Amino acid sequence: MTAPARVNVDPAKIPHKPPYGRAQGSHYPAGFDALKARIEQLQAEITKLETEKSAIQVIAADYRADFERERERGDKLLTNTTAIAAVATSARVKAARLESELTARQSQFWMWLRARQRAAAPQQFQSGAPPKLDEPIVQLQSIPAAAGRVRTFAWFAALVIMIVVLVMMHGWK
Repeated sequence: MTAPARVNVDPAKIPHKPPYGRAQGSHYPAGFDALKARIEQLQAEITKLETEKSAIQVIAADYRADFERERERGDKLLTNTTAIAAVATSARVKAARLESELTARQSQFWMWLRARQRAAAPQQFQSGAPPKLDEPIVQLQSIPAAAGRVRTFAWFAALVIMIVVLVMMHGWK
């Protein structure tokens, strides 16, 4: 067996080139300070974004509260509208029923009146006696009202005739 050999090496004589990215006299890479600055910049940006996020969450909560309030209001309006529509429908049905009852009663009245007049006429003329002077032969209910209707009709007719004449004069078609 051979004895180990001793070798003396002077490190100053060995050509040495530091690895890429290392600064002279530093055990950290050369870009470490730049990376540290970038990390600090990103952390500041994260803080800023978190602040914006919290502000946006507050705004979103306000919008959500507005939305809920308006939805509740819309639901109440829809309920009220439905109830009012039901009442209106009920009123229309009742009005139609009352109108048909009124029509039936009016026709019954006119039928009763006609039957009464038919029954009264033969008795009046069968006696052969002249009509009494205090009893009118035909009862007119309202002569002024009838005159007013005639006057209104006359005004309306005159207005229509005037419009026709104006249209004919101007040749409007």
